[in-house]
Amino acid sequence: GFTDFYARRLALRAGLIDLDGFVEAWNTALAGYAASPARALPNAEMVKGFWEDEARHKLPYDRGSLMAALLDRRIREATHGARNFDAVMFELRDLAKVGSPAERGSVADLTPAAVEKVAGIDVLPEIARHIDAGEPILLPADAFGGCVTVKTLTLPAFDPGFDRDKSAATGLIAGVDPAGPAYAAGLRDGFKRLAREGGKDGDSRVELGYRVADAAGKERVIRYRPEGKATMTLQELGVQPGLDAAARAACARTVSGG
Repeated sequence: GFTDFYARRLALRAGLIDLDGFVEAWNTALAGYAASPARALPNAEMVKGFWEDEARHKLPYDRGSLMAALLDRRIREATHGARNFDAVMFELRDLAKVGSPAERGSVADLTPAAVEKVAGIDVLPEIARHIDAGEPILLPADAFGGCVTVKTLTLPAFDPGFDRDKSAATGLIAGVDPAGPAYAAGLRDGFKRLAREGGKDGDSRVELGYRVADAAGKERVIRYRPEGKATMTLQELGVQPGLDAAARAACARTVSGG
């Protein structure tokens, strides 16, 4: 997860992506995390089926990148902007040079000590809550500074309205929920799935579309909002509107830790 955090941060710092690309990358990750069925699993439960369940396999990476963002903000606050999570990574590098692997422990063991040394703060409570117990991580609005803010939204949960795994395996639509929006839009079991046309996994606000053929072979495109009955909490990054080129460049330096 720390790697995912730094893939976005360093890509922006190096100019490989711009500010909008950075925000888009984070929003894609946040949408996936919000929609994950494994999102609230305790760590001990997450490791069961880790290699078989895609949601469980991805969860540590999502949690790790969010934890890095959370700690980055806490370190900047504690040091009045003098240091950030980069200092922790350098401290971890130095700690990793001392003793044997058995003596020094894992990155998970070393991180609290590194943060304590860099910023004088205790992060064990956050690790216990969000990593061990599985409480979902919500970033504060100013996690990336004032020029990029984090909004917290409550939305209908993403629900395609049919069994996508079974449909993908057979090529025929299966498991359509008769009480869902897909059924209301005309999707039925047995339709041949030809192509997907639009939609964004994890985001019920974006219209989902499928090109299908019915039992008579007639093709049609069925579109609908994939809104489930449950709700989900989604966080999104947004760039402060109205920034000129110089302000956007300064913003990119800030959020990239430069």
